[in-house]
Amino acid sequence: MNSKFQINLLTVILSACFFCFSKNLKSANSDSLKMSVALDSISSIYDDAGMSAYEVKEAFKDMHIQFEGDCKTYLEIEEKYFLANIFMDHNLDEFAWKYAQDIEIESIKINYKHGLICAYNLYAYIHHLRGEHEEAIKYASQNLEFYPNKSRETDNLISALIMRSIVETDTDSEINYLHQALSVAIQAKDTSAMNSVYGNIAFDFMQFRQLDSASIYVKKDFETAQILNTNKAYAYSYWLKGNLAVLQKNYDSAYTYFEKALAYKTDSTSNLSLVSLNMLIQLSQKKKDYKTALRLNKRKAYYENKNNEHSKIELKQIFDEVAWLNEKKIEQHANIQLLEAEKFQFKLILIFTGLMILTLVVFMIQQFRTKRLLVQKNKEISASEKEITQKNKELTDSITYAKRIQSSLLPTNNKLVSTLSEHFVLYRPKDIVSGDFYWLTTVEESVLFAVADCTGHGVPGALVSVVCYNSLNKSINELGSSKTADILNRTRELVIYEFEKSNESVSDGMDIALCALDKEGVLRFSGANSGLLILRNDDILEFKADKMPIGSFPVKSSFKEINIPLEDGDIIYLCSDGFSDQFGGEAGKKMKKSKFKSLLLTIKDMPMTDQQSFLNNALNQWKGQYEQVDDICVMGIKFKKGANQWLNA
Repeated sequence: MNSKFQINLLTVILSACFFCFSKNLKSANSDSLKMSVALDSISSIYDDAGMSAYEVKEAFKDMHIQFEGDCKTYLEIEEKYFLANIFMDHNLDEFAWKYAQDIEIESIKINYKHGLICAYNLYAYIHHLRGEHEEAIKYASQNLEFYPNKSRETDNLISALIMRSIVETDTDSEINYLHQALSVAIQAKDTSAMNSVYGNIAFDFMQFRQLDSASIYVKKDFETAQILNTNKAYAYSYWLKGNLAVLQKNYDSAYTYFEKALAYKTDSTSNLSLVSLNMLIQLSQKKKDYKTALRLNKRKAYYENKNNEHSKIELKQIFDEVAWLNEKKIEQHANIQLLEAEKFQFKLILIFTGLMILTLVVFMIQQFRTKRLLVQKNKEISASEKEITQKNKELTDSITYAKRIQSSLLPTNNKLVSTLSEHFVLYRPKDIVSGDFYWLTTVEESVLFAVADCTGHGVPGALVSVVCYNSLNKSINELGSSKTADILNRTRELVIYEFEKSNESVSDGMDIALCALDKEGVLRFSGANSGLLILRNDDILEFKADKMPIGSFPVKSSFKEINIPLEDGDIIYLCSDGFSDQFGGEAGKKMKKSKFKSLLLTIKDMPMTDQQSFLNNALNQWKGQYEQVDDICVMGIKFKKGANQWLNA
């Protein structure tokens, strides 16, 4: 089943399980009846207007105070199921999985079948999203085994049949399960379930291009949505109408339906809203209404970035704190100079007063006063020096903490070892924090790695690196592709967009060498002002980068991608310019790339870890007493043909 419509199915599963839970309570004691009324109210709000995790927690917090015993246990299970579904809405399946485990354990303890149904639904759906179809089918089938007599507990049976259709890989079986669910829903007069099943059957017919049949079920879906009269039902129904209109090439109607779907947006339909926005953008582009497409794109970016607002606030706080500390450091430096000048002045006064005392007794009183004032000033100076020392310590501690934050963004050693078994990374920031970073991830069946050199070093460079690092990760998440040129093009757009938010002109960015290595041993490379070196036998192959950065630049063309078939024993080197630009040697000149290449030829037969040590020592010997001029990052990776370490991550 198409993943775009599975959100609706998961919602109806939540509703079906929840309503069955409420019906069980209504047959119990008076406390259970009260709790059922409260849970029905929460479900109605969630279904119509949406609820955040915080709002769900607050609602259940009030209810926990009112009930004890079994009711309290049921509440805990229901709360976790609610939250698990909200986590799924936000693609946080690892949290949903933990809640599913808790629900299963607690339900087994109290022999609570409904809780197990909820847990198995979550297990099945999460396995399905991860592509683990056999496990998904196992848990969905276990739920169906709870119902040997299909005439009872219709709500739970409907949810089990719908989930079984979601995880089914055979099209005929999928439709069969949906028709079984529809039959049970009609018999039980369950309008909510009927609405969902109508919609999904309609969507299947659209996929098979059986548009007449699809039209019938789209109409039934809308009729049941009108009966339900909830924002969520209307949103999904108009979204279905829009898809059908697109397939019928009735683009004006499609545009209207997708706009109506957006009009019924709630917290629980945010993913559907993004899908509808995408369709509106495509329809606007098809009509060549690029102005509207651009406006919709901005709206889409707002929705996509809405969940990242907290991270942006944290970055803003870090930026403000570092800026404040820098201002204080400048102010303290000026105070030190002022105090030193005052100290020198008082020394002159003391000398002058001493000479005057030898000749004029009348100045003895003045000498006493001056000496007393000097002592006081010295105390003040000493106190100020202590304060400045403390402030400098606090500043250094803050920047050191920022280094910990920056280090947490870099790939861990375990990840590097598990993904690239024979490798080394030489990472030497000029200051405590760095504008250089190295990066590693896996996409599709390729491992991607990069070395980046951001504008500046120290605190400014580190702040730029955070923007560039996040933009690179966001490009991967958006594209889901290992095409290096596309990734750099999108990363450049995101970096420019972030810096254009400032009222001032910002031309910062980064140089980067980005590689993607697949199972066949083909290396794809794209570079922005940062090239690639491959050591093959006794030769060094150099692949040039495009002469433009990731950031604002007068020339803005697409990056090129170079495909390089690797040979067994090839060593890949990525590096920033900090190593070759280091001053040193007897003449105090730059090392330059030619000497760096000579060093690589010298170490070609060494193990990778020894290469890192050798380069580090060679750099120290070259640098001598000279100051390190820039951040330094060198990554070396040895390719072994047929080895499987490239996709261990």
